[in-house]
Amino acid sequence: MTQEAMENGYFEAAYHTLCASLHVAYDLQDKQRLEAVRKAVIAQLAWIDKNAPEHKMSTKSIAKRKGVNLYNSLLTQIDADLTILKHKWHQEDIKEKLEL
Repeated sequence: MTQEAMENGYFEAAYHTLCASLHVAYDLQDKQRLEAVRKAVIAQLAWIDKNAPEHKMSTKSIAKRKGVNLYNSLLTQIDADLTILKHKWHQEDIKEKLEL
């Protein structure tokens, strides 16, 4: 869906599809899916920056407005979610080992 939205110029819809994908991947505690969403975020932002630099979602446009880059915020959220999951799994490993 996100790729189709990008190809048709619906950049905001593509972004929000990635946000939804992030939430599903996190709820499933799926590291591989979170990493796949991360790659898609990077690719989409790079595509927008190259092919639509004047669009409000582009890095250039955001910098002109001194705004917040939503794609970068999404990357921060993904990294935080990955860290939370790693910590959770580490805690579970410790509990499991202590119960032996």
